[in-house]
Amino acid sequence: MAFKMFSMDNCRSCEYARIAFDDYGCPFVEEKVVDPLDRATLRALYSAKAFPIILRGGDYVGGFPHICELLQQLARAPAQSQD
Repeated sequence: MAFKMFSMDNCRSCEYARIAFDDYGCPFVEEKVVDPLDRATLRALYSAKAFPIILRGGDYVGGFPHICELLQQLARAPAQSQD
């Protein structure tokens, strides 16, 4: 499933999430949110406390600590066949 990360400038957790995706070789799409009103809207929509806001297949995953946990779980999971 595809990951999408809403990020913002000068966001340390956003940078750490980028690094985690890269470290696990996990592709993702990043959308920087510049407008403060848009950031507030996204936080309200997903009940997020901070950025980044990360989605998987359109479902809210959480922020940096949540994506780290999920990426670790996916790395430990046995490979599934594509049958």
